[in-house]
Amino acid sequence: MPDNLALTQRLTDAWNQGDVATVLALVTPEVEIETPGGVGRGPEAARRWVEKQTQPHAIMHIVIDQLLDAGDRVVVFARRQMRWRETDELADETPQAALLTFRVGKLSRWQLFPDRKQALLAAGLESAKTTPPTSSNP
Repeated sequence: MPDNLALTQRLTDAWNQGDVATVLALVTPEVEIETPGGVGRGPEAARRWVEKQTQPHAIMHIVIDQLLDAGDRVVVFARRQMRWRETDELADETPQAALLTFRVGKLSRWQLFPDRKQALLAAGLESAKTTPPTSSNP
């Protein structure tokens, strides 16, 4: 597993365990965490991101389905599972696509995308298909 793939797995494992110290050790001081709620910057944003893993009624867990190496970036296809705290029963499972960017062996940006195609496009692993112009025949 190339280094960035291994780092992605370590970050995910630490997030799943609510291990703020390990996540902070694996991010740059200027890290950006981009979610539908906006962009957070710096270690405090990373801390809040990890702390969202546990909630009073449920615990969230990321299950990685696939990692794609894109040089200094990694595309992650995963499922976010939410389990009820009292019963460990699955309450929700949502597919996710993310793009992680690494610099000097640390996470510098985490971006969540609404679907796999957009994550692949952002990583440069898929090209946008355009409709060719139609020609008019006289």
